[in-house]
Amino acid sequence: MHGEIRLGARWDRFEGEQVIRAGRGFVWRASIRMRGMRVSGSDRWIDGAGLLSWKLFGLVRLARADGPDVSKSAAGRMAIEHVWLPSALLESVEAWEPLDDAHCGARVRVGAEVSRVVLEVDGEGRLRSAGMQRHGTPDGPRTPFRSESFGCRALEERRFGEVRIPSRLSAGWYFGTPRYEESGEFFRCVVDDAQFR
Repeated sequence: MHGEIRLGARWDRFEGEQVIRAGRGFVWRASIRMRGMRVSGSDRWIDGAGLLSWKLFGLVRLARADGPDVSKSAAGRMAIEHVWLPSALLESVEAWEPLDDAHCGARVRVGAEVSRVVLEVDGEGRLRSAGMQRHGTPDGPRTPFRSESFGCRALEERRFGEVRIPSRLSAGWYFGTPRYEESGEFFRCVVDDAQFR
C-alpha cells in the first residue's frame, strides 16, 4: 500500500505492507518521508500483545510503546481492519445486529477484547464505511488513553484474486462527527496488491 499519514499538522507520504492473520493478529510495516527524512517501523498486535516501534533512518528510536493500553488499542485496530480480510469475520463475529437497510452491527472478538463495529454498505453490497469505539490517544501520544469514535471510509474497492476489498480508504478518530473532517482523519491509503492464502 501507499498513501499519506498525518502525524501532527502535516501530511507525509508513506509506503507500507501489512500481514493480517485471522485469529492471530497483524503487522503493519511502513516507511514514511517526513521533511525529507526517512522514518520506518511497525505497528502490531499478535496473540494479545500490541507494540509500536519507529526509528529515524532505521537507527534513532523515535517511539516505542507496548503494554495493556497499546494492546487494547491495537486489538481495536484489528477489529476494524477485518474489512481487508472479510473471511476472518466468520470466526471473529459473535453476533450480528441489523440496524437499517444500509447498516449492521457486528460484535467482533479480537483476543480478550470485544468491539461493536458498525458496517455501512450500499445497495450493491459494497462496503462504504466501518466505525466503532476504540481505545487510544486521539489527541496525541502524550495524552491519556480513552475510548473514542474511530472509523474508516471505503472510497474504492477492487478485486484481488477471488476477494473484493476496499482498495482506497481514509481512517481516523472522531469518526461520524465534524471533528473527523477537521482534525481526526490521519490515514489515507491505496492498496496496490493483496494476496490471500
